[in-house]
Amino acid sequence: MGNITHIQLMGEVGLLMVTQPHVFKLSMVAKFVLVVFMAMTIMSLGTLFSFVTIYNALTSALGDETLRSQLMSDHGQSALETLLVDNLMFIVMVCAPVGVLFFVVAVVIARGMRTNMAALQGGLDALADGALDTEIKGTERVMKSARLPAPLLSSGLR
Repeated sequence: MGNITHIQLMGEVGLLMVTQPHVFKLSMVAKFVLVVFMAMTIMSLGTLFSFVTIYNALTSALGDETLRSQLMSDHGQSALETLLVDNLMFIVMVCAPVGVLFFVVAVVIARGMRTNMAALQGGLDALADGALDTEIKGTERVMKSARLPAPLLSSGLR
């Protein structure tokens, strides 16, 4: 759970703010990789689910003597189309909510990336205009990760 901060506004009116825990603050590259991995996983699982559903429908239809004779007759194409359309509707009803959920998660992640990109672009625009003392958002994380371990610092490396 995130950190909860209470801010007293006026009188008895207050404001509660919840910030994200540090675990969910990913870099922009990590967010992009996460969205790509989620899309790849969802598409792979959806394709596998579709193949298994259609395979089960066909094998069960071929196992039933009545359906097998309908499929092998002159009107077999119509019986096969009916069988496939029924199963495709089932696949759509199962896969559509998963796709919508993925879309919502991707939009939430993309909104976080848009905020970071806007802050970075603002800093870069200020640098381009000649303000060399501009602070670029996100560099504090880079500077923290660039520090050397204590044993190396004591040996004179900086």
